[in-house]
Amino acid sequence: MSEKIYRFRVSTAIDQDIIRFLDSVPDQRRSELFRHMLRFYQSQLGEGEDPFLPYKQKEHPIPQTTGEEGEKEYKVRLDDELERSIIELIASVPRKRRSEFWRHLIRYYMNQLREGELFIMPSSLPGERKGRTSSPSATKKETEEAEPPQSLFENNRFMF
Repeated sequence: MSEKIYRFRVSTAIDQDIIRFLDSVPDQRRSELFRHMLRFYQSQLGEGEDPFLPYKQKEHPIPQTTGEEGEKEYKVRLDDELERSIIELIASVPRKRRSEFWRHLIRYYMNQLREGELFIMPSSLPGERKGRTSSPSATKKETEEAEPPQSLFENNRFMF
């Protein structure tokens, strides 16, 4: 069994929401959460779709910075055989944009969660066509929720 290890860093100044979310999960379960987030995100992507899905960002308070900027590093271990499709998804993102991809993926996942949830199940499997859902109203609701903000600044507030 061979593994592929991915490392990504988040800023302690501007990514406090991500750090709080990830640190709320015990260290021994964090790898499982990362793999689950990747599978969930992959299930939301269509075939050949851009790896940055649009979503409506929930408002998070703008963090008070203490002037100390640093980075926190996280590791994700993936099995080469079992998680081949996830590795291919990550490899499809240009190396320059990988850190952005990890932050986007985590924030996308966080925005899909309900109060008190850590794990959510995807509504479809990877490779399934998105047009095949059991209820048309569920598809319309997902589409309405997935609209991105018009800009990074909306109503004179920074949206991240």
